[in-house]
Amino acid sequence: MSISWKTTYILFLSLFLLTGLGSCISERQLAYCFSTKQQDPNILGSIQLIPKQKKQTISFTATLYSASMIAIELHGLEGSNPRESGYYAALWQGTQIEDLHRKKAIQSIDLDSKEGSFVFELDQGINNIDYIIGLGINRKDSTSFCSTLIIPKNQARYIPISTDNAFSSSVEVVQLGTDSLIIAYETPAFNLPRDNNNWIAIFSGRFTAHTFKGVNLLKKQRINSNLNQGMLAINHIEGGLVPNQMYTVVYGMGGESSEATEWIIAATEFRIPNPD
Repeated sequence: MSISWKTTYILFLSLFLLTGLGSCISERQLAYCFSTKQQDPNILGSIQLIPKQKKQTISFTATLYSASMIAIELHGLEGSNPRESGYYAALWQGTQIEDLHRKKAIQSIDLDSKEGSFVFELDQGINNIDYIIGLGINRKDSTSFCSTLIIPKNQARYIPISTDNAFSSSVEVVQLGTDSLIIAYETPAFNLPRDNNNWIAIFSGRFTAHTFKGVNLLKKQRINSNLNQGMLAINHIEGGLVPNQMYTVVYGMGGESSEATEWIIAATEFRIPNPD
């Protein structure tokens, strides 16, 4: 009797959960392993399970106080400085960010620490329709939006907008090799990674304020696709990935220099497991 691929996937998932490996591998990592197994039944044994990752994203919450005043709480990356990195917020009508020239409002974020609050003041108040706030970095670039929040029609005042309406860009390691890895990423729907000079980089050590300055950079690679989400392989990492050592993978936007790493929007830390 043949077994469908759906049944096989359920059995595969159950095995990971029952053996306790579910705490070390995400659904996206599991799906990658499963798809690889489907392509070559003999390859799964050579795939290293990814250790638990410490992920960081840029997110924000918002509360509508009046038609022209929105209170925003920012939650940034470790060691980040929103003012120096040119963080800003923009507002559009509808549920999708668009070209910046079609914005309804824009405001720089004048904070010098990763977390803080500010009031987004609008010259023209919002009406009883959907709006979306986009949070960007490097205002000179004008295309580096990393997080969004939809203000739904009939949103009550003085009550924080549901985080179900929020999105933050993310990056995640889904496969490890001896000197290579595969990274999955997700950015806002409007983003065109290739045209907007998006990139992924790997660093030795943990994510710190020095990461923004390129300290311990091992390799940086531009994304050659304009899909806002996908996967990227980084090969031939100098020195290889050393067991029991910490590494950081980041997703960044902009920067003309091949070594520039100022505008990071997401990160993930992980330790290379010791061989059995």
